[in-house]
Amino acid sequence: MEHLRLITAGLQLAGVRTQVSLSLATDFTGFTTFTPDDRHNTMLRQLFTEVTAWADALAPLRRP
Repeated sequence: MEHLRLITAGLQLAGVRTQVSLSLATDFTGFTTFTPDDRHNTMLRQLFTEVTAWADALAPLRRP
């Protein structure tokens, strides 16, 4: 993961520090419906908070 962080930084991509490891076997019902285990809820909330913050910060760059 750290190697990919260096690559994305070199490409000047915005990155988030939080990472969540999800499993198709335990976090998806029938391998299709996302049903994360309760232990992931806190980390997923943090991840989405960071992604939303970056999306809001970079929004002016996406406008023509």
